[in-house]
Amino acid sequence: MPPGTNGALKTSSIERLPGYAKVLLDYYGLQKDEAIIVISNSGINAVPVEIAMGAKERGLKVIAITSCGFSSSIPSRHISGKRLFELADVVIDNYVPPGDALVEVKGMVQKVGPISTIIDSAILHSISLCVVEKLLEKGVEPPVYMSATYPGRRVQQRTL
Repeated sequence: MPPGTNGALKTSSIERLPGYAKVLLDYYGLQKDEAIIVISNSGINAVPVEIAMGAKERGLKVIAITSCGFSSSIPSRHISGKRLFELADVVIDNYVPPGDALVEVKGMVQKVGPISTIIDSAILHSISLCVVEKLLEKGVEPPVYMSATYPGRRVQQRTL
């Protein structure tokens, strides 16, 4: 196995594991009428598909961040045949190309430079900003984490 791939290989295997989504949904104790954001570039593996299915069964609103073009071009790996974008109440297309890489390097067949993490982070931050604005419009000040490195911020020390 090439160095540095164990984490990627492990998480890819876990994402394909049928039944694991129920464990995650049970652990986090999500409630009816809450919303969940499910992110999967391909949207074809068991865990993101089953998270969406299980969340809908529990009465949650499902927001998907996925590559609709990529997902539409390949079959689902889930027994239902469904893909994430087909299950969500709201679909945000990240437009990431198949293979999740953008840069052609001379001598390489495969493109490099994964982009989904960057795009999906920008989408999540944009959603957070909009939610804060909407809550403030309703007179609710949401709890917002401030960086521990910000001058004047007090950080509670924990003993191990």
